[in-house]
Amino acid sequence: MKTMTRSLKAAFFLGCALLAGCTAGLGDDCRSDTNGCAGGLYCCTEGKCGRGMCTAGCSSDRDCPGGTYCEGRICWQPCSVDGDCADHLLCKTKDGRRMCRGD
Repeated sequence: MKTMTRSLKAAFFLGCALLAGCTAGLGDDCRSDTNGCAGGLYCCTEGKCGRGMCTAGCSSDRDCPGGTYCEGRICWQPCSVDGDCADHLLCKTKDGRRMCRGD
């Protein structure tokens, strides 16, 4: 899972950099909406997002990109271990699924 997650992130970053010049993908660290989240993403700075995480709004998993999860109207990065997450997030189980969270 860790290799697949990193491969998906790498593909996203490459496509994003070539098309739009953005830097941070879903689940990556951010401090504000002007801090480099990729097109269509915003910087969530609420407690559940740790000190800041790029994400998208959602109403179901179908609204989230590339196999990420919709939980509490926010898309979350799936994980197996803490190392799959940004440094300030932990891999936690929520509603039977493991995702990178700050709460």
